[in-house]
Amino acid sequence: MASDPEDTNTESTVRQSTILMSVTQVNQSDADVVFKSSDGVLFSLHKKNLDLNTGGFPSADFKDNNEVIELTEESDVLELLFQFVYPRQPPILSYLPFETVNALAQAAEKYVVYPAIGVCRAYMLYLASRYKPANAKEIVKYAAEHSYMEILDEAVVYIASEPLESSVSFFPPALQLPWALYRDQWIRIFDDAKFRLADHWNCCYRRNACEMSKHGSSHAATERLELADLMDMNFDDSLFCRNCNCEIIREWKKSIEGQAYGLRVPDPDSNNIIKYNPYFTMVSDSDESSTKWSEMFHKSDADVTFKSSDGVLFALHKIKLDLNTGGFPTVDFKSEYDEVIDLPETSAVLDLLFQFIYPQPPPGLSNVSFETINALALVAEKYIVYSAMGACRQHMLYRAKCGPDNITNIVKYAADNGYIDIIDEAAVYLASEELEDSISLFPSALQGPWESMDEDLP
Repeated sequence: MASDPEDTNTESTVRQSTILMSVTQVNQSDADVVFKSSDGVLFSLHKKNLDLNTGGFPSADFKDNNEVIELTEESDVLELLFQFVYPRQPPILSYLPFETVNALAQAAEKYVVYPAIGVCRAYMLYLASRYKPANAKEIVKYAAEHSYMEILDEAVVYIASEPLESSVSFFPPALQLPWALYRDQWIRIFDDAKFRLADHWNCCYRRNACEMSKHGSSHAATERLELADLMDMNFDDSLFCRNCNCEIIREWKKSIEGQAYGLRVPDPDSNNIIKYNPYFTMVSDSDESSTKWSEMFHKSDADVTFKSSDGVLFALHKIKLDLNTGGFPTVDFKSEYDEVIDLPETSAVLDLLFQFIYPQPPPGLSNVSFETINALALVAEKYIVYSAMGACRQHMLYRAKCGPDNITNIVKYAADNGYIDIIDEAAVYLASEELEDSISLFPSALQGPWESMDEDLP
C-alpha cells in the first residue's frame, strides 16, 4: 500500500491542494502527474492510481514532460473527485450543497472515475426520491444524459408539468420520444383526476352537503391538485369536503393508481441492458472441468484466486486489490502455487463486490434485492473495498428514505459504521419500535444519543 503523505512545499506561488494532502497520497514527492484547477490549485497525483481507477485520465505510460495539465473544474470539485482514485473512505456527499454534488457527478462521468460514478449515481437516486426535490430538473438532466433509468423513474414526476417544448430538451434524442409519450399519459390521467374532483365538489354543492362547497371550493380544490402530487400519490385531504364519505376518496385514489400503475419512461436500450465489457474474459459454465469459475473474473494472468461459500472461483489481480481495498492480500503477498483462498460469502455477493475493484462502470444496485445489498454493504466494510463502501452507503441512504421495510437492518448497518446521515433518515420509521428493541441496534457510544432522539420523535 502507498505510504502516508509527505509534507509539501508551501512556498509555491501557485496554491496546492491542502485537503487531499492531509488525508491521502496526493502531493507526495513521488507523484508523477500534476493537474491545475480552473481557480489555480495544483494537484500532484500518481498515474498508477489514475490508470487503475479511471478511464479518462493519462495512463501510466503517458509522458507529459513534467507539464502541468489544466482542467476546467474548480478545486473544490477536484478535491472530492481525486479522493476516489486512492484507497480511502470516499467523501460524504450528504452534507454538500447540491451544486457541488452535481458538478462532482458530471466530472466523474467526464473523466470516467469509476468509484465516483457509482457513489454519485446512488446519491442522486436518493435525492430524486425526496418529495419535490428542489433540483429536479438538474437531476433529470444528469440521469437522462447517462441513461440512469432508475433515477428518471423517481425524478420525472416533478418535471412533467413543465411545457413539453422545454422539458424535452432535458433528454438526449433517444429518450425524447419516450418522454413525450410518458408525459402525455400523465397529463391525461391528471385531466381525468381534476374532472372527477370537480364533479365530486359540484355534487356536494347541489346537495348542499357542506359549507365548504358553498364558497366555490370546487375550483380551489382542483387548483391545489398538482401533477407532482398526483404522480407521487401524495394527496392532501383538504382536496375533499369534510362531509364526504371516505369511500369516495378511496375510489378516486384507486382510479388514479390503477391508471398510473407501471408507468415508466420507456428505456430505448431495454433489450440490451447487459453490455459486454471487453476488460474481462467471459467463461462459459460448461467449461471442460467440473470446477465452477466466475464468468466475469477468470483472467489468465490473474495471480490470486478466491472461492465463494457456494464453490465458485474468482481469479483476480493482487495489484487491483492492493490499490483499491484495505482488507485483501497486498501485491507482496506470496501464496503457494494454485492455492485458493476460501471466503464465507456467496458468489452472488462476491460477483458484485469484485466489480468495484476493476476499472469499469460499477454495478447498478437499484434492482438488486435488499438481502443482497445488505450482504454487499457488510462485506464491503469487512474487506474495506472503498468504492463499494461509498456506493452501498449512498444506496442504503436511499433505501432508508423509501420506507420502513428492512429498517432495522439499515439502522444496524448505519450504526455499526457510524453513518449518522442514514440514521437521521431512518429515525422516523424506527421510532415506532419499542425503545428497548431499537436501542439494541446501536453500539454503546450511540445508545445515549438515540435514546434522546427517540424521545423527541413523534
